[in-house]
Amino acid sequence: MKRLRKRLAAAGASEERLEWANKVEFLLAIIGFSVDLGNVWRFPYICYRNGGGAFLVPYFVMFIFCGLPLFYMEMALGQFHRCGCISIWKRLVPLFKGVGYATCLIDVYMGCFYNTIISWALFYLSSSFKWPFPWQSCDNVWNTENCVPDNANVSLGNASSNYTNAAEEFFLRRVLEIQNSDGLDNLGNIRWPLLLCLLVIYTIVYFAIWRRPLSSGKAVWFTATVPYVALFALLAHSCTLPGSQAGIKYFLMPDWSKLLNIEVWIDAATQIFFSLGPGFGVLIALASYNSRRNNFYRDAIVAGCINSLTSILSGLVIFSVLGYMADCLNKDIAEVAETGGPGLVFIVYPRAISTMKAAPIWSVIFFVMLVTLGVDSTFAGFEAILTAFCDEYPSVLEKNRKVFAMFFMIAMFFLSLPTVTYGGNYLIEYLDHYAVSYPVLIVVMAETVTISYIYGIKRFSDDVEEMLGVKPSRFLKLCWLIVCPAIVSMILIFATVQLKPLTLNNYEYPEWSLILGWIIRLSSIVCIPYVQIYIIQALVRERGSIKSVNYEKLPIISSLLEKIVSVISTQKEKELARAVIKLIKVSRKVERVINFVAANCQTQNLSIKYNIFTKMRQTIIRAKKYSAKIFISALKLIHRQAVVTPATKHESDISQRRSIVIRPSRSTDEQTFIQFAEMNNRRKRKVVEQKYVASVKDAYIHKCYNSS
Repeated sequence: MKRLRKRLAAAGASEERLEWANKVEFLLAIIGFSVDLGNVWRFPYICYRNGGGAFLVPYFVMFIFCGLPLFYMEMALGQFHRCGCISIWKRLVPLFKGVGYATCLIDVYMGCFYNTIISWALFYLSSSFKWPFPWQSCDNVWNTENCVPDNANVSLGNASSNYTNAAEEFFLRRVLEIQNSDGLDNLGNIRWPLLLCLLVIYTIVYFAIWRRPLSSGKAVWFTATVPYVALFALLAHSCTLPGSQAGIKYFLMPDWSKLLNIEVWIDAATQIFFSLGPGFGVLIALASYNSRRNNFYRDAIVAGCINSLTSILSGLVIFSVLGYMADCLNKDIAEVAETGGPGLVFIVYPRAISTMKAAPIWSVIFFVMLVTLGVDSTFAGFEAILTAFCDEYPSVLEKNRKVFAMFFMIAMFFLSLPTVTYGGNYLIEYLDHYAVSYPVLIVVMAETVTISYIYGIKRFSDDVEEMLGVKPSRFLKLCWLIVCPAIVSMILIFATVQLKPLTLNNYEYPEWSLILGWIIRLSSIVCIPYVQIYIIQALVRERGSIKSVNYEKLPIISSLLEKIVSVISTQKEKELARAVIKLIKVSRKVERVINFVAANCQTQNLSIKYNIFTKMRQTIIRAKKYSAKIFISALKLIHRQAVVTPATKHESDISQRRSIVIRPSRSTDEQTFIQFAEMNNRRKRKVVEQKYVASVKDAYIHKCYNSS
């Protein structure tokens, strides 16, 4: 509490913003978000399916060229602008504010089913305190005639394909009770034990995020560190089991021929993309609570590398146990590891744990790890939504954040109820397929292209330089401009080409669900053009007609003007247009800074007042000096165009008209500029420039001091 400080927000903002108590809490929050359940059940399965150790080559290539640059970009945006994923677009490109709303809607869809998966792990955790485990035997009320007792002494090598093991029946017929549902057409009743587990999860999440970094910063000390303690403990124990070495060898044995398959590279890019988590607004929200001088570049590298190493560590833990299980059942590892996804951690791994010594202890450790991994990601996802809306509507929501967080959690809890019904697993697979995977790719594509080409890679580099003191490397700029959009486009194209009817085991989804699925998928994507139309219509209503719209309100127009400059005929006109555009941008920044100083000079705390005034005065002096240089260069260029001797009569007429149109009025400052432009002596030019900058600086400081 005492170490959590309130500092000033970014230049141009007038509110104060909480910060992380220390750097470790921020790193733990970022790592907790990026390392989720997918690192445990998705990466090991994809790795062994795509060539084992050979898969690590495309995996780390995609990490360097796509994952890390996008990770870095979102952290830089959040730390510089210090606001959520909606409000940040008002400072970047307001016409693309819909990207922020699309991000929040995707997070809502994700929260509707992700917490239900965590509730499954919590249900298994509660069952781990019973011995023998309920998934070991076949004499329970939910078992069928085809159930085979799950112990190491029973070999299933000659069993009929109609037979099922006890662990699989426990998950499907006890945890989910999927036999009581016919699919999406009839989801069935609510599973009350799962509902209770879901309520516990939402309660934990609420008390972890209701006070921003004050609460979540303390929660991550437990939720982000426990999974690593559990992983190392499980790895140390599993390596002592018979057959574990064969499992690890099977996991890491490279099949280099797989590298010639394009699907392997697509899987690597997809795994990196969804593991690091750009496009969900979480990195922007968490980084917005950093100090402006925080070295986020180092944080991005540390968090990204830990995420990748955790995936490999999870693979070693999973496959060492699969090797042990294959040895017990006298089967090939490929037959044991044929199940990926949730089945790997809710069927295969519990089945293996039940044959170990001190099985209840290892079962508790494993499922505590799953719960903490999932809850960490939920913390971050809901924090992104709350931060986005509280920053967008501060007068209403920020002052009542605890109440808003409570109502939001209640709403999300009720939205999650269909996923804890008998047919909830069908709905979870359905939402994961339609509501998240494809739309988030569109969001990242829009974000990357907008920042790189409309906001401008140069402006973004200047923002980074202001925070770190150095600009991003040419490699990162190349990745943002070309490589990242190309890789995301490749994933989108491949996902579109490979579209197939959704199925789950032997269940085929009805035709009406396909139409509804595309409506859900487009509901988040359509936010982008909808908000653009809304903004333009609002400007038209304000001005009365489309021609009278003040497009200077939209920073995107400044970037478009730079594109228009390229078609202007003469080189001097290009320089003049660019100078005017820069002048407009700088004047806006200076105006925001002036407003910020005027608002903060009213404070009663004299020490804070002095610090604020000193820092902002230095910023204003630099901005004014830069503005003066640009203006002087522009007027100097105008003067040169006016006095140049034309080569033809046509050029003479053009030059004469131009000098009449753009000749400045004879105010005192403008006469100084014109005198400056007529001087040829470099020393005299420098003296005049210094006098003007000094006069502007002194006049402004005097004005601010009097107003305070």
